[in-house]
Amino acid sequence: MKGRKDNAAAAIEAEQEAGLFGQVGMRPIGAFEYLKRLPSHHELIWVDVYRLDVEGRHAKWPERNQRTIQWFDLDQAVLLVEEPGLRDVIDEVRQLSTARYI
Repeated sequence: MKGRKDNAAAAIEAEQEAGLFGQVGMRPIGAFEYLKRLPSHHELIWVDVYRLDVEGRHAKWPERNQRTIQWFDLDQAVLLVEEPGLRDVIDEVRQLSTARYI
């Protein structure tokens, strides 16, 4: 999003796509590339992933009719996310969070 810091854009995306709001991290917790399907072609996109400490969800949000919202723990998410790059980021976060409790 032009004119916005990346973490602020990530917070806006979470609000538009899932109705979620909260405190977003200042630095990415990971990154990945994927091929985005556009009407006329595919484009390689670099995605920085930011942590969002969710404080709540709006009753209505722009893309509510286009998405199904479900919550999963990190172990489940690693098994269910189809995008390999995002799955790797989630797995890295999962491993770090598990290592803190050993």
